[in-house]
Amino acid sequence: MRIKFLSFIASFFMVSFVITSCLDDDNNIEYSPDATIHAFALDTIGYGITYKFTIDQINGLIYNEDSLPVHADTIIDRILIKTLTTASGVVTMLNKEGSDSIININDSIDLTKYINAPDKNDYLKLKVWTQDLQSNKEYRLSVRVHYLDPDTLNWGNGRDEKPVAFKKGFSQGEITGKQKAVILNENILVYSILNSELIAYKTAVSDGKTWEKVDNIQGLPTITSLDLSSIIEYNGNLYMVANNQIYWSRDGVEWALHKLLNRNNLKFATLLTAIQPDPENANNRKAGISAIASMDNGTTYNFCMTNENTNLWNTGEELPSDFPTRNISSTVGFSATNVPFIVSMGTIIARDDNDNDDEEEEEEKEETPQPIVPWSSYDGLSWIDLSTSSSYCPMLNSPSIIAYNEVFYAFGDDFKAFYTSPSGITWKEADKKFYFPEDLTKRGGANYSIVIDNNLFIWIICSKDGTGSDEVWRGRLNKLGFDKK
Repeated sequence: MRIKFLSFIASFFMVSFVITSCLDDDNNIEYSPDATIHAFALDTIGYGITYKFTIDQINGLIYNEDSLPVHADTIIDRILIKTLTTASGVVTMLNKEGSDSIININDSIDLTKYINAPDKNDYLKLKVWTQDLQSNKEYRLSVRVHYLDPDTLNWGNGRDEKPVAFKKGFSQGEITGKQKAVILNENILVYSILNSELIAYKTAVSDGKTWEKVDNIQGLPTITSLDLSSIIEYNGNLYMVANNQIYWSRDGVEWALHKLLNRNNLKFATLLTAIQPDPENANNRKAGISAIASMDNGTTYNFCMTNENTNLWNTGEELPSDFPTRNISSTVGFSATNVPFIVSMGTIIARDDNDNDDEEEEEEKEETPQPIVPWSSYDGLSWIDLSTSSSYCPMLNSPSIIAYNEVFYAFGDDFKAFYTSPSGITWKEADKKFYFPEDLTKRGGANYSIVIDNNLFIWIICSKDGTGSDEVWRGRLNKLGFDKK
């Protein structure tokens, strides 16, 4: 509609816009042809947070790059437009009657209808008028709001959370015992031993529903010499301890003795983890494989770390008596200056103080697991225990530790709760939003393994047990999946 000049004068007093005009030599008024929005901002959103809005002049779009938090509709249902800067000061929108009405930024506005407007093609349309009110430019406003709570661990299906693969299981029930999952070349491989044979199933990390059996695994020594828990991925290859030596594979099927890593004649107990090379940060990262090995045929064991450039082993401290020896789980975290460090946890087995020499009584005595104490190392050679008299990690059976969302999380095979720590020293139970699905908790006590893919999905893979089939669960913290634009 055509707006009379009187309306423009009225709007000058109603809104705090700057009007730019000048006079020519004949004292004639020259009106600016500018009909663009120069700046746009809403009032603060909860706790005084300001969200920046982008103005796309070419396409006439206004939107916030960082989405507002979930449930922001209860905030923007009555909110002020804090900044709306134009050359003329005249901006209109359609009123309830369908006519152009001048916006008064001193009045609150309801923007809930325009949340995530591109999804429903329902924008708030604004018109910016030139000073002579003869032409205008239209803008479309959208307020981006997260659909999901950013701090909740999402297992995929809301209240109806189900495993990714559960109807037939990922292995059709073949994998019932201990197993180890690892990611290689965008595939998840799960290894286990069945009837004195090493078996494996794999799926693409982009899938998880369709699994295929890996046939004809070759090149490894006797099954009884394999240490499934030692399987790790490093720099695009898999490594495993078998017969106290290191074997490797490019594809997870064809394995071979790694001659270079075994040339020191070390007797390997296990591989802990690996610090991956970083081409973009070579000077600030010590890459290599972390292991426990013996130089004297098993009398004493030491920490070892490979040299990234030569595949030679550097030997470090002797293994302390209270370093975990069972169910070891390791991960790599990063310091505030982006320096990687290893954190390991597991269980140690202590004998009863009243042990005697009676062989029958000795056989009847149960192994007593001790509390969880994480250990940490920056170079894989010197380690310190992260024990504390308070805020410690409680006893966990078959513990797993992961570095996730810039902190550490630990849990056990009961799948009841996550425990979290910023550095591995002080621990507390994680927020209730970081949780296990009820159906996974029901699988407590099952053999399982865990991997985290490049898209930050947490995969928990359970062997078949008496309560159900083998299952695959996949979850991710919502905010780690939000688009970063």
